[in-house]
Amino acid sequence: SPDQDLQDIHSKATRLNDAQVITVGTQLLFDEGSWELSQQMRRVLTQQVLPQIKGKRNKVMVRGHAYGEGDRSGRRSLMDMSFRRANAVSDFLVSQGANPLAIVLHAAGDTEPRVIPTSFAESVDRNRRVELLLSEITIDQMHPDPDGTGRTR
Repeated sequence: SPDQDLQDIHSKATRLNDAQVITVGTQLLFDEGSWELSQQMRRVLTQQVLPQIKGKRNKVMVRGHAYGEGDRSGRRSLMDMSFRRANAVSDFLVSQGANPLAIVLHAAGDTEPRVIPTSFAESVDRNRRVELLLSEITIDQMHPDPDGTGRTR
């Protein structure tokens, strides 16, 4: 900025939205009101997702989704339920060796439904999901301390 009052110690700006992302694995579909990982989900994460992210330094967005009254059980909000789902997936990936600094949790609540029911009988199961997106952005580009040394650049 030519205005001296607006300049600070950061001389470089980075746009986060310009990175390409790809879906990793398949959508993980959850039961109504649950954030528990099934054995099938664990298999998908172990066999399809971990080989693509383990040992890499690319950012991985774990996006949780929720939908309907069944996901509000126990006075939880849909944002809370979607965060719990994303967090359960993240915890499992980290327990299997994924880099915790590379994982970004995102709670979408019910803002991005795959199915908008037109009748009471229509299934909305695909709306209760977690998606995983792999970014071309690395933690070295985004994190002030990408190796966890306690120092910033």
